[in-house]
Order: sequence, then structure tokens, then C-alpha cells
Amino acid sequence: MVLSSQQLQEAVDQVRTGKFSLREVSRRTGVSKSSLHRAILASEQSEMSETRKRPLQVLTVAEEDMLAAWLLIMWDHGFGLCKEEVLDKVQELVSDGREHCFTDGRPGKSWWRGFKSRHPEIRMSKDRPTTHQRASAVTRETLNR
Repeated sequence: MVLSSQQLQEAVDQVRTGKFSLREVSRRTGVSKSSLHRAILASEQSEMSETRKRPLQVLTVAEEDMLAAWLLIMWDHGFGLCKEEVLDKVQELVSDGREHCFTDGRPGKSWWRGFKSRHPEIRMSKDRPTTHQRASAVTRETLNR
């Protein structure tokens, strides 16, 4: 038996509303249980993709560009920032009451990955202790030059 797409959709609706069981709808319409089950799963996936929203853009493009420029300036002046410091800055920026999707007002891994992919020019520094040679090179004489 060949069903039209409208008939198949009606059968799916009958199962999803709980009016009839999958087995009962299968018996009534002549559609195999596996085919009906696949149609139900496909309709659920279709609904999920329609309702899935793009993540909320928290910072404007201008704000992100300014953040990236600030990071580059800090880097050029020898103050390479770590990831946590950047996330602190973003948390500070969104604390003005704007709507955001961050947990506890702090950006997470996915925001961080997105930011780095949108701004590949950003280099992050690793925290390193000052070496003995560098620390011993700083004297009053070298500072007064």
C-alpha cells in the first residue's frame, strides 16, 4: 500500500498526539512499524532544527573588534593576556544588564572558540615565571637608562 505524504503525516500525528499507539496506527494504515517510526523521528528532527536558534550575539561586531584591538595593543606593550583575563573583560562588558546566554554571566568554551576563529590575529600568552637571568638583569642602572 502506498501512502501519500499527507496520509503519512496524519499517521505520524495520530501517534504523536497519543491518540493511538504506533502499533495500532501501523495496523490501521498498513504502514510498517519501522517506516512509521522513521517518519516520526524525521518529523521530530525537522521540528528541532526549525526551533534551534543561532546563539545570541552578545558583543556587537564593533565591541569584539575593539576587544581584539585592545588585546593586540596589550600584546605589543608586553602584556600578553591569558584566556581567563579576556573572559574576565567580557564578563565585565556584559554586566551592563544586556541579555546574554552565558552561565553566571561568564563566557564559556564555545564563545571563546568562536572569538578566536573570528579573530585569528589574536595570540594568547602562557603564564611563565620570570627567569633568573631576566630578573637579575633588572637593576637601578638599567632602569635609569
